[in-house]
Amino acid sequence: MANGNLKFFMLEELKKDEIVEVPGTDTFKSEDGKPIPFKIRVLETEEINRIRNAYRTRKMAVDKKSKPIIANGEVVFTTDYDAEGANDKIMSEAFVFPDMHDKDLMAFYGCYDAAEMPRKLFRKPADYTYASRMVAQVLGLIDKDDDELIDDAKN
Repeated sequence: MANGNLKFFMLEELKKDEIVEVPGTDTFKSEDGKPIPFKIRVLETEEINRIRNAYRTRKMAVDKKSKPIIANGEVVFTTDYDAEGANDKIMSEAFVFPDMHDKDLMAFYGCYDAAEMPRKLFRKPADYTYASRMVAQVLGLIDKDDDELIDDAKN
């Protein structure tokens, strides 16, 4: 029986990067006219959290006169979260192909930070939405069922 035996949780494949291939968009086609597939690396939960936390800022809440707001004897803090910036960073880290850290690709699009690449590379809103959705699905941040519900709601 599995009770108490931790060997079932010691899976070597969990220590390796998992890369998933997904269909590409019609914008990027090979010589034969077929969309070039994307390759997306499954990021670890810890890495996703680290990225999200980097796009969170905490600051002291102030009133109209720039004085700290105090409630129950304590200074009140607010937290801002740059969801778009975090999403772009997650996308740039997850994409293996195209490699958004490639120096030539970054130079072509005039980027100095790989986090700028998703919006430069996927200029068309439909392409950006698709690429973002594929990353979210591969990372398990949204279910395919959720995705279908979103599409139904749009129609």
